[in-house]
Amino acid sequence: MELLLRCDGVLSGERNMALDRALLKSYQNGDLQSPTLRVYRWNPPALSLGYHQSDAELDIRRLRSAGIDLVRRPSGGGAVLHWSEFTYAVAGPLGLAGFGGNFREVYASLASVLVETLNRLKIPARQLGESGPENFLCFASLRGHEISVGGRKLVGSAFRQTRRAFLQHGSLLTGPQHLSIVDFMGTGEESERAARKESLRSRTTNLQELGHGDLTLERFAFRFAEALLERTKLELRVLDAYPEAVLRHAASSRAAGNSESILP
Repeated sequence: MELLLRCDGVLSGERNMALDRALLKSYQNGDLQSPTLRVYRWNPPALSLGYHQSDAELDIRRLRSAGIDLVRRPSGGGAVLHWSEFTYAVAGPLGLAGFGGNFREVYASLASVLVETLNRLKIPARQLGESGPENFLCFASLRGHEISVGGRKLVGSAFRQTRRAFLQHGSLLTGPQHLSIVDFMGTGEESERAARKESLRSRTTNLQELGHGDLTLERFAFRFAEALLERTKLELRVLDAYPEAVLRHAASSRAAGNSESILP
């Protein structure tokens, strides 16, 4: 069995989420068996909500004026402003050797592999979590298997499990633009927004701040793939194009009028 690797570079938020949703459906339906690691960026910047989140706390007018897309992820977790980051999605059928057969096992396995990847890139990451409720903003909470450097969150992650398949999303911050999500919150005065942004700044870090601003998307993707291969004993196959089943599910969703975008 193989690990399928796809580096997509820069796509719109709607296209990125449509592909990830199509990947999850492909595994759920049994169309694919080999797991996929997909790594990508976003243009224009997009704010994504978790699968169950409401947009009630957001200022939609500000988002639209700033040219920022609003999309819904097929995974859970809190809101993320995808601006200066590398995003990864790992999808596959449940029960794969080296991944685990349930939410906790898969989540812990992927977190461990990602920490190993970052350590090999000379980034002193570790898993450090706190108990407590999840915040509306993904990067405002540090919980469970979250990945941090010096106690400050570097990677935000979210998970979705169906009866037969899983999808994990992760955002590796490359710069500080994620802090701007506070500007698009619909509640509070400007002074409250400033305080909230400072709190978010104190709880997060990024590759530029850590002296690794020269890390490329492709280098991160291949190092992550290498660590996954060691854990799973799979063989690597770099995709020039997505499997037909993934493209079919994405096209079927568009033809049915389904859209990942929330903004009208």
